[in-house]
Amino acid sequence: MDDPAAATDTPLLGRLRDPRSLWFIALGGAVLCAGSLTGGLSLEDWRQRARMQGLDVMPANGEPWWTFFQHYPGRTDHADLYREAGLMQWWQNDAVQLHFFRPLSVMTHQLDYWLWPDALVLHHAQSLVWYALLLAVVGSLYQRWMPHAWVAGVALWAFAFDDAHATTVAWLANRNALVAMTVAMLALHAHVRFKEGAAWGLPVGVALYTTALLCGESAVALLPWLFAWQITQEGSWRDRLLPLAPYAVVTALWRVAYDLAGFGAKGTLLYVDPGADPLQFVGAVLTRVPVMLGGLLTQVPIEPWIAMPQAVQLGTAAAGAAVLLLFILLVHRQLKDDAIARFLLLGMVLSAIPFAAAPPAGRLLLWAGLGMAPLIAKLLFKIRCEEAEGAETWRLDSVMIRLLVLAHLLIAPGMLVGRAADADERLQTMERYADQAPADDAAPSRTWVWISGHELFAYYVPVINAVNGRPCPMRTVILAPSAPDAEVTQVDPNTLRTHAEQGMLAGKLGRVYWSPEHAFAAGSQFTTPDFRATVEATTDDGRPRTVRFEFTDALSSDRFYFVTWEEGVPAPWTPDE
Repeated sequence: MDDPAAATDTPLLGRLRDPRSLWFIALGGAVLCAGSLTGGLSLEDWRQRARMQGLDVMPANGEPWWTFFQHYPGRTDHADLYREAGLMQWWQNDAVQLHFFRPLSVMTHQLDYWLWPDALVLHHAQSLVWYALLLAVVGSLYQRWMPHAWVAGVALWAFAFDDAHATTVAWLANRNALVAMTVAMLALHAHVRFKEGAAWGLPVGVALYTTALLCGESAVALLPWLFAWQITQEGSWRDRLLPLAPYAVVTALWRVAYDLAGFGAKGTLLYVDPGADPLQFVGAVLTRVPVMLGGLLTQVPIEPWIAMPQAVQLGTAAAGAAVLLLFILLVHRQLKDDAIARFLLLGMVLSAIPFAAAPPAGRLLLWAGLGMAPLIAKLLFKIRCEEAEGAETWRLDSVMIRLLVLAHLLIAPGMLVGRAADADERLQTMERYADQAPADDAAPSRTWVWISGHELFAYYVPVINAVNGRPCPMRTVILAPSAPDAEVTQVDPNTLRTHAEQGMLAGKLGRVYWSPEHAFAAGSQFTTPDFRATVEATTDDGRPRTVRFEFTDALSSDRFYFVTWEEGVPAPWTPDE
């Protein structure tokens, strides 16, 4: 057939043959996410706004501007300051660290607060612009990799309208992922040109990759894509691997400088630092990568995975691995002679590995989706060519391809609209709890004491109220963290005892800032501005079960405001006189 592309056209696919269609799709991706414009602030957005406004509630306000993504600095000399502010709880290790170096992305937020500090809709608009820019660069790459213009259009359609991108675009604090990937895609574009004979491509690619690392750690996912590109090219092993050396050197130097400067994640069960604990990271890769890629292919939300029991987590990982294997076999059968398809498949799988450092979430699927989308487009092109030529396609392959097309080309855009519009709503639980904090004139001299609850309550509630200009408690503390079965007993006018038969810090979501390496022992004592906590009994895995709290003042003092849970709703708790 002289022109297989023409034979596979439909009215819609025919329109995608116009290269300008890629620009419309890039713009359309941003438009479908426009529901995020009214999203406001979520989670880390509040803390970052408090930093920008210089509010006293943030102990890190005296830190340099590039510490914008400092959740906990991992410095014991700062622990007392964080506890004084109620941002670090009695059970947290002084050295817990969540501190990321993203200076160029920080500048994009500084621009927002310089030009339109209170117009949050424009903060979100900048994120939409970054998403459109990313799609434009990705579309340019697809034009180079796809056999025909409409196939590139279908590929960009599948990538741009992937509903997993909703949170990435809607959450302001996650803008760094868009910025880093946009710059990294320019680096990949330059490297592809280098392989096509442009001598400038390699140094420009390395320079852009270095810049991308300064936008966000996620840019390291470019390395798997570069490896996949080089390994699927023709030539000797030396010629294929040698161009990777400059990127490897930059990555090594960046990592060394990153560690020496005190950045990274430590002391938390959720985030795994591959440099600090490589064996734990390997285990995370084996379970989290199948979950992420299975979710990417099936469009099943993967965020609940981290809260599942371990047996269910393993079963979900096995199901994800099965889905991935089916997809790999499908690509192999249909596109086994296509070097670009091999590159895309290898890049899709390998680029998911760096993100195993964090719990599976849709916002981490950008890089893997970069490979899945054009593979679906190539599969669609292949099956339409065979149909046009009268050839028979194995029925199971045909069904699988049509299911992928249905899910990612037809259903996903509608899901993207909905998820972008309600992404912030799903992240704004803390704001609803902040509304229940005592806000009278006496609040700044009182400590809000939760009998039980999640540690994030204590972290975000005072920050949210400070940003909103409301009087807020001097501190927010939690006695029995993540202990749904917690019981409280008043021992004497100054002392409480909490007991959780299943143990405190239950479930992985309850251990955001704790890890088993900091196990508790009976008799351990911890002093805070409001009380002294004594661990009286622990679980077999070193979590507190029974803790005695001796408060500095009488429990009935106006200095304390106690809250407990009644049928899942916060309610005041009144101690005996």
